[in-house]
Order: sequence, then C-alpha cells, then structure tokens
Amino acid sequence: MSAKRIIFEFKDASGAPLAGATVKATDCWELQTNAEGLAVFLIDVEDYTVTANGKDVYSGKLSSSPEKIEVKV
Repeated sequence: MSAKRIIFEFKDASGAPLAGATVKATDCWELQTNAEGLAVFLIDVEDYTVTANGKDVYSGKLSSSPEKIEVKV
C-alpha cells in the first residue's frame, strides 16, 4: 500500500482550533498543530492511531480515510 497524505483539523470541546497541540500518527513524526489547529501526516500503514497531547483521539483505516479529518479533543 502506498502512503497517503491526510490533513487533521484538531478542535477543542467548544469547536475552536487547538493551536500548539503536540500530535502524532502511527509511524509518523511528532508535530505541533498550527494556529488553525491543523497538522498534515503522510501515513503508510493500514491501521493507524492519532494522538493529541498524549491521548488517543482517532483510529482509522488508511484505505477508507478521507483527505481531511476533523477531530474534537
């Protein structure tokens, strides 16, 4: 399977962008979200998990993942 670029939009409980959060996807580098709460991962494993500030916030399958995913943390 080839790698897929996925944009994650992280939001807090009130729906505001989660800026400066430490985020990571399976087999990817740890990143910081930008001012809009965005982070872009290049994922190359079928089953993956995304964490924000050390907590699992999303699990998915690469083959069925859209190009952009919104996650409330």
